[in-house]
Amino acid sequence: MTNPDKTTIPKLSIVIVVRDAERTIGQAIQSASFADECLVVDTGSIDRTMEIVKESGIHVLQHSWEGYAKTKQWAVEQAAHDWVFILDADEVISEALAREIRETIAVSSESANGFSCPRRNYFLGKWMRWGGWYPDRVVRLFRKAQGHFSQVQVHESIIVEGKIRLLRAPLEHYTDDTLKTYLDKLNIYTSLGAEDLHNKGRCSHWWDLCFRPLWMFLRMAVFKLGILDGWRGILLAVLSSVHVLVKYVKLRNWESESQQ
Repeated sequence: MTNPDKTTIPKLSIVIVVRDAERTIGQAIQSASFADECLVVDTGSIDRTMEIVKESGIHVLQHSWEGYAKTKQWAVEQAAHDWVFILDADEVISEALAREIRETIAVSSESANGFSCPRRNYFLGKWMRWGGWYPDRVVRLFRKAQGHFSQVQVHESIIVEGKIRLLRAPLEHYTDDTLKTYLDKLNIYTSLGAEDLHNKGRCSHWWDLCFRPLWMFLRMAVFKLGILDGWRGILLAVLSSVHVLVKYVKLRNWESESQQ
């Protein structure tokens, strides 16, 4: 890509919504140091997260938790610049991705309002290349005025008005470095997932409980070749099937309680 005059290069804000992320926030904000602004929005951390952030001289705002989508949307609206990159506290922008982001927004035409990047997800310390966990493309770079979050309880995504193009370099996602971390999130995410299904008018049937978990395991372990990731790949397929089962059990329980 060509190098335009520095005075014409658009400015970039990297936005991180965080709570109790003392283990990972340091490497996240360090990887964001190339941006013109790194904005951290804290939603009530009680560990050393804010101490680590403040030591780095990063701009911090406090905001009450409103759910994933609403909280992140509020955070984006506080960004100072037109281009925004959303970074989770357990993610790292690789050096290659940082260069590509800078080059992309410097030469991007008005027709491109958003960009997706591949994400390398690490489970129990290993990059999960198979099982449907890669390339796991996510839209993270977008023009603030043309992007907003989908209003769901969990697994929110960025909806962009206009064209979305592809970045090549990966975003590193260090998720679930212990089994306890995964199980803690499973309980939260299955409750939120069941709520989303309930809000959409979905019901939980016996075949959802019997076949959906089995299909999830087969899809990840066999059809998406998760077994090539070794025992971690098989374990992840098992846990993902349990995730589906628990979500639909919670939905069924929600239906029973609402009928009483």
